[in-house]
Amino acid sequence: MLSYNGRMVSTEKKWLDYSLPVMEKMRKELAATDAVVLAARSGAPFQKSGEGQGEFSLDYFDETYIVSYPQFQARLAATGKECPPALLFLFLHYFHTADGTPAADRWIGYRELPDGMFYSQAFQGYSGARLVNTFGNDLPRLKEAASKAGGEELSHGDAGFMFRGLPRVRLAIVYWLGDEEFAPNANVLFDASAGHYLSTDGLAVLGRELCSKIIRQA
Repeated sequence: MLSYNGRMVSTEKKWLDYSLPVMEKMRKELAATDAVVLAARSGAPFQKSGEGQGEFSLDYFDETYIVSYPQFQARLAATGKECPPALLFLFLHYFHTADGTPAADRWIGYRELPDGMFYSQAFQGYSGARLVNTFGNDLPRLKEAASKAGGEELSHGDAGFMFRGLPRVRLAIVYWLGDEEFAPNANVLFDASAGHYLSTDGLAVLGRELCSKIIRQA
């Protein structure tokens, strides 16, 4: 709990107080953009249901969300469950930022993203370091968990896997085993085009969620 304006309020409420006006602004701007254009930029297929109305199908890792147009509300396709506010915030940023840039087919580290150098140590702490703390030198266990989380094997490090966090945002984990001199190490990488689809903060959220998904499979 945090002290805010003389009252004790939750971190979630403070976040909502900040984010809701930002979300509404993005909704208005997205609603004024042609849905077909948004679909082409984001890679999220659009199904028209009426004049100026329809739904996007948005893949988020191994789940699909239905995003209404022009309201930009989201629900899980499999269950109809409403999308949590923090995840909806990420989706809105994705639609708002996406410009259709093709994949670069080149991996970069978090420090190579705009302003990423300043926060790379913190990002490593809640991404790659968590993987190392969970798997250590147990490479078969890591490979099994990454495969279950939807990863496609890459020929990087002692183990590497590619994931599609959002339709046009590809991420990877690269894992190195430790020895007598060096501890195991893991890094989350991004396709070099990722900055055309999310801010550096948004990509940090995506990388953290990727590591959480892998760890949940362990």
